[in-house]
Amino acid sequence: DLETVSLSPNSQLKTIMGNRSASYNTGGAFYCCKSLTSINIPASVEIIGYWAFDHCHALRTVTFQPNSRLKIMDGAFWVCESLTSIEIPAGIEILESTFVGCTSLKNVRFQANSQLRTIGAATFQSCPLETIDASNCSYITSIGAPNGNMDLKTVNLFILGTKTPPLCNFLWLNNNAALRVPQGCVNAYKNANGWKNFAYISE
Repeated sequence: DLETVSLSPNSQLKTIMGNRSASYNTGGAFYCCKSLTSINIPASVEIIGYWAFDHCHALRTVTFQPNSRLKIMDGAFWVCESLTSIEIPAGIEILESTFVGCTSLKNVRFQANSQLRTIGAATFQSCPLETIDASNCSYITSIGAPNGNMDLKTVNLFILGTKTPPLCNFLWLNNNAALRVPQGCVNAYKNANGWKNFAYISE
């Protein structure tokens, strides 16, 4: 029946424990807390473990402090079906399969000065994403590749901050998807594999 978790901004908590078992349903710290609707993660946290919030079906709000520097492990937010948007601070590293099955997740935004270098093919698998705002990410080198195909058939707008087109591999792409890129980089994206398939590319 746990509905909310409030951790003090001055918390010294380092880890929200997970379980690295090959069987995800062994669960992590908040596995299957089906009434949990919100949690705020203090900046002290360095790791959110494997499957930590797996199957928290009612989880709608996950708030990170802006100066957070942490790693979110595989499956940490699997099947959080009520999560509609997520804002990811600059110092956060997300691994493959982090948000799989978040069937209401439509908007993803990365905050300023992001050091993110890779968005894995399965990071947002089965998420009906409409907007991915990675305009603050200037270091991304790979999206959905080389490990697999990224499904963007629901995305209407993808905003990128990298001047050099990242390596990418898109299996499905929305026919009306728009891509916004840094100033002076339109032609580079129009000639790059994967990116050139976007219907609209602009600065």
